[in-house]
This record gives sequence, C-alpha cells and structure tokens, in this order.
Amino acid sequence: MSRGQAKRFAPPSWPGGGLGAGLPLRRAGALLKLGYRCNCGCVFCHSAPHRGLDLGTAEAKARIALAAASGVERVVLSGGEPTLRPDIVELIGEISALGLLPGMVSNGRMLAYRGLREALGQAGLGQLYLSLHSHRAETHDALVRAEAHGQTVRAARWAAAQGELDLIVNGVVTRWNLGDLQGLGRLVMRIAREGGRRGPGRSSVKLKLSFVEPEGEALGRFESLVPTYTEAAAALARLFGELSGPAAESGVDLRVDGFPPCLFPGARERTSDLFSEGFAYLAEAFEERLHPIDDLAKARGRPCRGCSEDGCPGIYRTYLERCGDGELAPVLGPRGSSVDFELLGEAGPLRPSRCPCLTRRWPHPDLRRELLLLAGGRAQLCRSSATDFTEAELGRILRLW
Repeated sequence: MSRGQAKRFAPPSWPGGGLGAGLPLRRAGALLKLGYRCNCGCVFCHSAPHRGLDLGTAEAKARIALAAASGVERVVLSGGEPTLRPDIVELIGEISALGLLPGMVSNGRMLAYRGLREALGQAGLGQLYLSLHSHRAETHDALVRAEAHGQTVRAARWAAAQGELDLIVNGVVTRWNLGDLQGLGRLVMRIAREGGRRGPGRSSVKLKLSFVEPEGEALGRFESLVPTYTEAAAALARLFGELSGPAAESGVDLRVDGFPPCLFPGARERTSDLFSEGFAYLAEAFEERLHPIDDLAKARGRPCRGCSEDGCPGIYRTYLERCGDGELAPVLGPRGSSVDFELLGEAGPLRPSRCPCLTRRWPHPDLRRELLLLAGGRAQLCRSSATDFTEAELGRILRLW
C-alpha cells in the first residue's frame, strides 16, 4: 500500500533549548470515543450500555478541535467501532490537517477491505490499536461473538507492513483464552517478522495483554469469564518466560495492563496503559468536554496499606467487591514523606493568560509527574521521579484531582 503524501510526525521541541534528554519523548494524546455502534458483540464490552449513541460529523470535528486546542500532539478515535462511520477517512484527515498524529482503536474487521485501509493511509493514519485475543479463530470469535478472526489477522498483517504506522495489538486476558496467550504471542511475532518490523531502525509491534475489566457485558459472565488475578498472572509469567527473548528478536514488544506488581513481578517495567502511552485526556461520546486520564475504576485492598510500589492503583473495584483482596501482598519498603521535583530546564517566557501548551507551541507536560514553574515570567519544566508514591497521591500533590 502506498501512503502517498501522508505527513511524518515528530514531537515538537521546547523553545528554550535547555531540556536535552530530560524531555519526555511521548506524544501527549487525547482519546475520543465518537459513538458505540459496533460490528462485534464482545462478551467483555464495557461500552455496551451506551449502544445507540453516536456523534454526527460536525460534533466529532468539534471534539477534535477541542483536543487540538488542549495542546496534545495526537488524537486517537475510538468507539464502538470507528471504521463503521462513513466519515472516518474525513475525520482522520481532519486530525492530520491540524498537524496532529491521527490514531484509531479498531477490531480490524473493516480494515480487511483494501479500499478503506488505503484511504485511511492516504489521510495520514499514524497509529492503530488493533484488538486480537487469540491465535485460534474459535477462541477469538467466541470472545467477540462474530466470525472476525480472519479479517482481524489480515488487518494486522497490513498494518505491520506499513513502516510508518505504530501498531499496538490489544489482547484482553480472560478465563476463555488463558491457554492461548503463548499462541497469540507467536502469531504476533510471525506477523511482525513478515511485516519487516525487526532490526535496527524499525519500530516494533507492541503486544499488550490487558486483564479483563469486569464492567458492562462482563458482569453477567463474571464467574465464567473473569479469571483470578493469580491465574492470569501465572499465564503471563509462562508467556514472558518462554517468549521474551524471541519476541524482541522478532520485533515485538511484550506489555501488560491492569496487573499489580505484587502479583506479576516486573509489571511496573512492562505496564502499558493510558498513562504510560502518553494520553492526557479522554472524552466519552456522551461527554462534552475532555477529562484528565484517571484510574478511578481501580482501588487498593487492605493488604496494600504500606505498600511502597510506585504507580500501582490496585485492581478493579468490581473485582475487589466480588472476590476480595486475599490475593494481594504488599511490597514493603521505606516510603518518603515528601516529593522532590527535578528541574529539567527552562522552557521560555510564559504568560499565564496565554499558556503555550494550549496553543501547541510547547509539548504538554505529563499530567501525573510534571509541572511548569513560573519564575520571573519564565517557565521551568519540573518532573518528579518519586518511586514510593502512588499516582493518585502524586495527582493530589499536583492538584489535578
């Protein structure tokens, strides 16, 4: 597929020139859900209660403009299934025309059609989150309640072959596919190799395995669908033990989401969530404004008191209510009583009445760990690298919540 004249995107640089290696390299992003119509019926879908609500083109463009005004560098469209929208190519082009990186979350079924995927490539699609839950068609199709596996794999092969397209394969970890994780890993490895993603200078394909969120459709199947965290972590440990090396050689970056470090050692280094992927804002289709990314769907249990692990929000609240906190074990260690912010460098002159982050002249600071310090009319970028405070605690310190 030819990508035509699609733009090449790069994070903007700070005008002060003094930040050097301290500058976060992420592209701060906004995740916009434009509606909830879908051509799958996933047994774990947490958006199912909102089916029937979809934004029109003018409303969708207004949300994109709002995201652009917030100072982000990329906008990712989600749903439901965004490729069902007749205006999806137009919306991707709208994001690209604003100088932002366009992305999309998709089940990949419509991307099996060459005409649509080529049009999206020409419009500038630069990032794709693709849902694939097993190497076996029967398992994947049972989870999404559609004959979709072949189409999704075809979409993954196309996306992996596009060198400038960031590809993140999302696999939801459920009781139904615990035994399929190694097979899924090998399938993604094969797709990455075929797409030329291994080797110096090539961007890897990310395979992210996320613990199923017990909300929406998953609540009615809790006992049969939701594994224990202990079972799921053991399955992941087998996957990482067997495939970590071969995956890296194949151009695949293995990641997890939703697993606490006490149950899956290494989760802190391997976690890929909305925070670590650089998202700053999210808006549901029924929300008229952007909201900071949060982890309010998760909570810590009683054993977590005194745990010194940084950045662990706990586990899903609904899981805690149904299964309790007996699986959790605190990682004990000394905890600080204050947070230090390191000066990364001077950004330049700043007038609070006209914040350059909102006019996209400067990258947006990381909402969890960074702040701009105004001193003598000039802004300095500061960052906390604290390792013994939760993200919620840091957020309160930064007065975000």
